[in-house]
Amino acid sequence: MSYLLKNISLLAIVTLATISSNAIDITDSLPSCITTMKRNDSLVTSAEFEYKGQQWFLIGKKTTQPAKNYPDKMTTTKFYNNNCQLVCTWTRGGIAGLNKVLPDTIDKTKIIKVAEIVPEKIMELAIKNNAASITEYQYLGQPLYFLNKGNDRNAPKEMIVIEPYYDKNGIEIIRFQRANDPSFFRAQGWRPHTVQPEKLVVKGIVWYNTSKEKLK
Repeated sequence: MSYLLKNISLLAIVTLATISSNAIDITDSLPSCITTMKRNDSLVTSAEFEYKGQQWFLIGKKTTQPAKNYPDKMTTTKFYNNNCQLVCTWTRGGIAGLNKVLPDTIDKTKIIKVAEIVPEKIMELAIKNNAASITEYQYLGQPLYFLNKGNDRNAPKEMIVIEPYYDKNGIEIIRFQRANDPSFFRAQGWRPHTVQPEKLVVKGIVWYNTSKEKLK
């Protein structure tokens, strides 16, 4: 009986070590300038665009204030290429109803949005749950997002930790139930049971909660 318990405990340790290694091997999938902006300000958002075969990134600022409707509000959008160079500025709105890009050789109709780097619903979940960061995964052709909690030594220890993976709409698609104690190892595993963990591929950290870093 003791031999069986030892094997179960060893298997639990190996499983947890394998899962943890995913977090260790994570690298940023964004250009260095985008990552730096996100590290410096957790409210910075970005989206990926394509312009005539070039990869562009839009950089914006997410506000926590309630949205207000200003019909004459002027907005300026800045696009950077994957070498972190400013390639285009697009100004819209204002009293004069501007819709101007600089340089004026840019064809506005060719600026095509590819994807949000961090979907709005995921950002809301991360801020609401005070996540330390967000990691993007690819699973069976679908992007999934995982909220990294960080280490809180004052938090009560849970015997079973639920680790959900969300789609872009903030809906839980799969989860991993991690046992913190060998006696709960039977409850450990993926849900639903049909999950193919080998198909879950990490793409990188796409958002950091800089307010948590400032509190350290």
